[in-house]
Amino acid sequence: MGKQNLKVIAGKGKIIPFQQTGEFFLKRGTTNLDKNKLIDAMVNYRQALSLDPDNVECKLAIAEVLTEMNRYEESNRVLFTLFDSDKPRHSECYFGMGCNFVGMQDFEHARDSFERYAHLEPDGEFTSDVYDMLEILQDEELFNEMFPEEDRIAADAMALASEGKELLERDDFKGAIASLERVVSEYPGIHFVRNNLALAYFCVKDYEKAMQQVSIILAEDPANIQAHCNLAMFCNAMKDKEAVKRELSFILDQKTEDPDDLNRMSITLMELGEFKTAKSLLMKLFSMLPYDCGITHRLAMCCYELGEYKRATVYYDRLLKMDSLDSVARFYRGVCRAAAEGAPKRQGLLYNYQVPFEELLSRMHRINDCAHKPRAELLMLWQHDEEFRSLIRWGLNLPDINIKRAVLALTASFGDFEAEQVLRDFALQRAQPDELKREVFGMLKHMNAKEPYFGYLNGELVQSKVSLIHGLPEDLPKSYRDVLEICFRNMVGTNEEKCLHSAASIWEKFLKSMKDYPPLSGQQENAFAAALEYLALRECKKKAVKSIICAEYGVSLARFNSAMGKLLHALSAKSTK
Repeated sequence: MGKQNLKVIAGKGKIIPFQQTGEFFLKRGTTNLDKNKLIDAMVNYRQALSLDPDNVECKLAIAEVLTEMNRYEESNRVLFTLFDSDKPRHSECYFGMGCNFVGMQDFEHARDSFERYAHLEPDGEFTSDVYDMLEILQDEELFNEMFPEEDRIAADAMALASEGKELLERDDFKGAIASLERVVSEYPGIHFVRNNLALAYFCVKDYEKAMQQVSIILAEDPANIQAHCNLAMFCNAMKDKEAVKRELSFILDQKTEDPDDLNRMSITLMELGEFKTAKSLLMKLFSMLPYDCGITHRLAMCCYELGEYKRATVYYDRLLKMDSLDSVARFYRGVCRAAAEGAPKRQGLLYNYQVPFEELLSRMHRINDCAHKPRAELLMLWQHDEEFRSLIRWGLNLPDINIKRAVLALTASFGDFEAEQVLRDFALQRAQPDELKREVFGMLKHMNAKEPYFGYLNGELVQSKVSLIHGLPEDLPKSYRDVLEICFRNMVGTNEEKCLHSAASIWEKFLKSMKDYPPLSGQQENAFAAALEYLALRECKKKAVKSIICAEYGVSLARFNSAMGKLLHALSAKSTK
């Protein structure tokens, strides 16, 4: 009968749809991965996961593709979700994480991950590779050969540098400045960080500081390409045409294969209106880093500015194949399609990967309007409207912390598996504010999400258990449960776990001393939480300053002393029994 169609024919004119399984798409993804068709593989694996959300093989495969795309942090975020799976694959996760940490130049965590794999799988599939990597990481000569010292900075500084670069890309200029200033203060000779800092200063219109950073770089390295690119943009903003002409001439004469230099050169040329030359540089850069969203976007924008609208659309189609929930790519694809159909060219489009201001406002109004819909209607949107879910995720990447907090609270209110995954993913993003990550741990606990919770706090990877106290009275009011949660949110990431256990133990003793539970106001909850932290730190022989702790919890010294007095009274009564 020849090749069978993908539809089964049952009688004349009757067609029964052929429903593929998750296993089918998983196999197809593996075939594409073997052919190095990474985007097609990603599409297939996500199709498989949509049909079988608990499939561990799918998640491991998606993490592998992300690693191959050099999207190491995203890959790790997928692997972390497997630690709370009903069918954990710890050894494979540790191997994948080790490889990702090497890519991120976080060698300490890489070593730890490889050692954990070797312990779990002494004769495993990747054991020989793991021992090879451990030998490199532990042998100074081999390590310096593979990772030259001039290309290395400490893991925490590299994390901050990456965080600053990401925040700069997201238009969170103040956040970027805070991260980059910390790196520059410790590593003043790392020019790529100082160049990013100069650009961040420029974006907040602090031209004096921006020029100071560029001057420092050029005094040490007169031919630094990125510094000259920055200088060209700064001079253009200050209407110094002669200086712009001079710097542009220097930039066009440069021959380089360095991705960071090519990226900065292309951005500068785009800002100066030199789209044809910028496009040629971006084509070279795209061949090196074909899965970078920012680079792909800028290449598409060059095509758009040059009137190549259909070509620009293809690049946004590519981004949406990588991530169907990428609402930024969806917006720009719409702009390019409209232009291809004869619509006037839009002004004010951005070359960094974000939507323009008027679209941002429109989206915020949409989220706000949706948030005020009836509960049942809002839940239907979350569960069945892909555009709404993409808007939620987009909102979490805006620079404004209050918008992020509101979107996180909205997400947590849905209380389902998808919402839990969004919150877990947020806590593992280095560039997100620690303050919000601590709140996310509390939200996950309220949702009864399985512990532990992983996240980056103060630049360090932490494993948080919000509930370190067991056997709470069944009739315990929520306000009394919230005291411990508030305390833990503030302490996690800045204190050893034994301090959290100490706080839990103190609260448990206090609760056991009570015959009933008088109502607590919000201020009283915060006061008790502050007093708990203070006493726990003292018990662990850690530095504890009342005024600082009161300020962190937003309580007066009088309320703090009142709460501490009640705790001490309960503890002393317990010890005399």
